[in-house]
Amino acid sequence: PCYNKIMGKNIILAGKEFTKNSDLEKIAQTLGLNPFVTTQYFEESNTKIISTNTTWNRSSPISAHSVIINAENYFGQIDGAVLFFDSLAYDKIFVHNTLDEFTRATDELILGYNYLTLELLRRFSEHKQGKLFFVIQKQESLADNLKNPQKQQSPQQNLGLITSMAQSAFKSFAENVAAFNFNPNGNFVYLLEASSEISEEEIISWIATKMNEDLPVYKNPKNAVIWQSTENKSKFQIPFMK
Repeated sequence: PCYNKIMGKNIILAGKEFTKNSDLEKIAQTLGLNPFVTTQYFEESNTKIISTNTTWNRSSPISAHSVIINAENYFGQIDGAVLFFDSLAYDKIFVHNTLDEFTRATDELILGYNYLTLELLRRFSEHKQGKLFFVIQKQESLADNLKNPQKQQSPQQNLGLITSMAQSAFKSFAENVAAFNFNPNGNFVYLLEASSEISEEEIISWIATKMNEDLPVYKNPKNAVIWQSTENKSKFQIPFMK
């Protein structure tokens, strides 16, 4: 069945499968969004045919394509997608600096986001619509704290080596996707940085606001690659013409 006539924006929420006590779907619905949420992939997973979620095998380009197809089959069209990078959640999983864990992390925490982003960009281009959000729930690495010793230390411990690597990769990738898709008439790529203290409600509320606003227009490409915060409702947006 096609549910594209439901009021509200249809949006894919991906990347929070490993976050304990995440309540993205309920929060998004409360804020007027129609969410399609990725869930953790297991070899024996049996995906429901009709559901508001789908398993995402991050190491598979085919699975990235399937996530989007499943969402479109459910809603009819997709208005946006959010890619979350939850550093603290990942850091609880990748705790050993072994070759196996580095290999798995490269597949799941780096390539997985690359695959899904490329599929989303292709789909948005085909349909000539869609907003793409990169959300990094950032945590300081040991290197960050060594470079900025005067900065107030977070109560959380430093990220491990694997998560630090993947966090940097995600941030650089997101910035360059935003850079390569800069449009002087309006940007569809959004960058949001949130500390671990920022709640899912605050993040989704910010996204819901952006989903219902016009595309932000930036003065120059540099502004398109600056990470915003939930406090910045319309950072760099030009509300007037001279």
